[in-house]
Amino acid sequence: TNLFISGSPYSDLIEPDLSTGKRIAQEIKLAIEMGRLGDVVS
Repeated sequence: TNLFISGSPYSDLIEPDLSTGKRIAQEIKLAIEMGRLGDVVS
């Protein structure tokens, strides 16, 4: 459970208004680009 649906104070340091969903989407997109999708999804 994420108490910070729209992001957390920590994520604001990385990128303002970065929601949990957007962060996960960025990680999945990067994994696809690197050919490592199987390493991040199960």
